[in-house]
Amino acid sequence: MAFSIEEVLSADIVLIGIGLLNTPEAFSSFRESVGAEVQSQIGLVANIPGSPETSNRYALQRDRIFLEVSSQRSVIAQEYPPVEESTWSFTRISDIADRAIASTPMGDQHLRTFGYNMELVIGPEFPEPTLGYLGHHLFVPLPFDGDGWERIGGMGSLVYFDGTRRWTFLLEPRPRDDGDSRKLYMRINLHHPGPDVPSREDISRSFGEMASQGLRFIDALGSHE
Repeated sequence: MAFSIEEVLSADIVLIGIGLLNTPEAFSSFRESVGAEVQSQIGLVANIPGSPETSNRYALQRDRIFLEVSSQRSVIAQEYPPVEESTWSFTRISDIADRAIASTPMGDQHLRTFGYNMELVIGPEFPEPTLGYLGHHLFVPLPFDGDGWERIGGMGSLVYFDGTRRWTFLLEPRPRDDGDSRKLYMRINLHHPGPDVPSREDISRSFGEMASQGLRFIDALGSHE
């Protein structure tokens, strides 16, 4: 079965060790360069042990792009990047990330690591409920399969290294709690060790590579029927 990406729910890049737009001048330069209205607000970073850290959130509502920035962690995310004729367009988020990096004086900041995340909906519908399909294709038979236990399905993640980069593929039915669903949700994480700050071309290429590898993963999964 030939699979395709029906929808990209979100795409983001996470930079650890640097806080983007860390001066009023940096934010002003960024705002002037993006060619769109930028809304700004101050909030608190969640899930940080100890005292909460002040963060800044910037939104380009028209592009559905959001930047969440603290002193040591920056996230640039886009909701529903376009999918056109089986190609993937990450032009805008790559451009915004590049402009945010270029507008930021690094000073003593050093990028420790960075990574990408992408959430996809894969189609067309699977030949059986996705829960069962994944449960039988992702995992080898276990000792209690057939010992009074009937495996009805499963979901989960697989992790790979390709040299220095780590890939994680999380697969679930969509919606997750629908045992009869024949749609597939996939979350991909691509982790880099750093320390070089990625260029606009690197960012765009990495997002495109993630989409391609997601489809390659599903095609390989289907080849074991």
